[in-house]
Amino acid sequence: MQFAGVGPDYPVLNEIREMYKKQGKPAPKEMASTVFYNRGVLIAALHVEAIRNALKASPTARSPARTPKRGSRRSRTHARRTGAAAQDHAERPRGGGLVQIWQVKDGKFVKVTDWYAAYQDVVAKHIKEAGAKK
Repeated sequence: MQFAGVGPDYPVLNEIREMYKKQGKPAPKEMASTVFYNRGVLIAALHVEAIRNALKASPTARSPARTPKRGSRRSRTHARRTGAAAQDHAERPRGGGLVQIWQVKDGKFVKVTDWYAAYQDVVAKHIKEAGAKK
């Protein structure tokens, strides 16, 4: 079950391989284990965008470390407006919850399902109830 892309065929991964190639170095062997490497690339991209947006929002801030949370919100809003968001953010602004199921067959990742979120209505009900108790 994965929440990030699986496999080696993504433009950002090609850019990383090209960067190493230009330096005369081989790409990290960890890239072959795409599940965790891709997850790390996704998380790094989210942090970079949050910081980039935070700096845009407060370019003269004395402590930009306080603004990435605000920048993260702006990243999600911008992604929704431009259609660049992952499907879950575009359809449900609260984000999260969508996964794909993959299997390894003959040493390769094979997608078994499209993106889906199970029991969203049940989860939403419990979140609402828990919030009401506070």
